[in-house]
Amino acid sequence: MSHSGTGYEKRHRVAVIGAGYVGLPTAATLAHFGHHVVLAERDPSRLSALRSGRMPIVEAGLDELVAEAVAAGNLSFIDSAMAENGILVSNLNRFYGSVAVSDADVALFNERIEPVFETVTSRFKRNAAE
Repeated sequence: MSHSGTGYEKRHRVAVIGAGYVGLPTAATLAHFGHHVVLAERDPSRLSALRSGRMPIVEAGLDELVAEAVAAGNLSFIDSAMAENGILVSNLNRFYGSVAVSDADVALFNERIEPVFETVTSRFKRNAAE
């Protein structure tokens, strides 16, 4: 897919974590520009809604953007982002956006970041060995 006027033709495999007000529009926009995006969502009802074409958030034009990206084969929805994706995008400001950060927030952050750390570490070791 070529997006006229951008002058940018390189496409990436991207994983976006979370189908909220940051993740879903980010994933849809990246897919619109031709990147192959997987959007990881852990909430089963939200994931089911996305897979059936229903948007879990309200954002003008998002329905069409997502539908076009899915139809083009550039956007898919999964329950885990740690496949063989080249770029990982995560919205972590939820954890630092307020003064009070609870133990539950820290535990959720650790739960989400641990697989990322393990994947990055293993890729680094694999690339260093080559």
